Amino acid sequence: MEMAQGKDLNHEPHAVVAGTKTPQPGDIVIDLLHGITPEPIVGTGAPSPLEEPDSPIPEIALIAMKDRRHTQWFKTLTGELGDDLELIVGKGADAIYVISDRKHHAMISRIVGASASCGYALVGRITMDHLQELVDETLRTKDAFSVAEHIELVGVAVLPGIATANIIEVATYEHAEAIPAEYRVGHAAQHFAKDLDITAY
Repeated sequence: MEMAQGKDLNHEPHAVVAGTKTPQPGDIVIDLLHGITPEPIVGTGAPSPLEEPDSPIPEIALIAMKDRRHTQWFKTLTGELGDDLELIVGKGADAIYVISDRKHHAMISRIVGASASCGYALVGRITMDHLQELVDETLRTKDAFSVAEHIELVGVAVLPGIATANIIEVATYEHAEAIPAEYRVGHAAQHFAKDLDITAY
């Protein structure tokens, strides 16, 4: 999606119904006719994970989680925003990356691998209760996606010199058992000879 021209740097992001007015960076565009999932327009008004060099979470995983979490909806439409929690649970191939998604949920992710042009992260949404179990080690990181909803494989292509990225919904999984074995927690990140096929549509 192209950045809106003539943007107002002091613009307060809000929801815009497609075709009614020109959206500004950070706005959520709602297409009522085609039922397209609203996403913020990338631009000056939309904070970018690429501008967070101190984050402990790898760039690809952080971008994927921030794109798929629900927080931007409530921040934009009601002004409510949960604490910005960022942490890593587990080590090596068993590691799970976590950010907050409002007060009662969190996004989880792991790096699946990368091609020459795109990195891939598995992303899901869990409750804060399940996150506490992960931290307390009563829930293994290998089982984290078993309690997750909205499980997706997300592709992230970072654009050199630009504080944004192309984000692609590659695949969706109804439950953890549907995730390919090689993408699951415990498996090392892979190098893909070519970009993965998109099956989410």
